[in-house]
Amino acid sequence: MAGFVRSARLGKRAIPIAWALIAAEMAIVLRRHWGSLHPHSQRRLRELVAKSKGRPDRLTGDERRELIHHVRQLDLRALAAEIGDVVSPVHLPGWRRRRRRR
Repeated sequence: MAGFVRSARLGKRAIPIAWALIAAEMAIVLRRHWGSLHPHSQRRLRELVAKSKGRPDRLTGDERRELIHHVRQLDLRALAAEIGDVVSPVHLPGWRRRRRRR
């Protein structure tokens, strides 16, 4: 009985560690995509998001178009695919993994 209690406690600790590792891998992927933006685009995107405070109606029409332009440069489809590779334990058929060799 003592062995069962010990393994149950270890299981409760192991789950948060796994989530922390997944979160760290996701942060690496996000940083890589953010780093692919030109420094001017990064700065301007931060300014527009800060000005809007999460509400698009606080931006002018030109600023909204500019925000959309900068967000499109992030290549969100590739970002979602890479995050899916990190989070999903199962390889999805039809998707090719493109990871950099180190």
